[in-house]
Amino acid sequence: MPETRNPEMDNPSGVDNSDFDNRLHSALNTQGAQRVKSADVRPPASRRAVGTAFRLSSELVAGPVVGTAIGWFLDRWLNTAPLLIMIFFFLGVVAGILNVMRTAREVNQELSKDSQQDAVDSVKNAIPNKPRRGL
Repeated sequence: MPETRNPEMDNPSGVDNSDFDNRLHSALNTQGAQRVKSADVRPPASRRAVGTAFRLSSELVAGPVVGTAIGWFLDRWLNTAPLLIMIFFFLGVVAGILNVMRTAREVNQELSKDSQQDAVDSVKNAIPNKPRRGL
């Protein structure tokens, strides 16, 4: 059997909540707009630095680990232990170092773009916007 709603139960005190509802909707809309604006903002430099550090360290570790694993499997398959494991370990170290260098170069380029944009923004903010007088 469908349940019918009693309007008195929705507002038992009989107080007009329309003002509250309007303020609530306004606050929620404002908060939603602020969330959209904050989504465009980049994370703080400290969080970016931690992320970059984890990325660099994982790339440095992943190279030798993958190289060692490949060498171990090839050694077991070809019965050439420990020759291929050593060769692929050192190839993994080289690959890890090259990945770290490439990533560091990318991060450096990104930081230089950010610093150039910050310099442009600071110059724009330093110049007052005075209306020009006609001649």
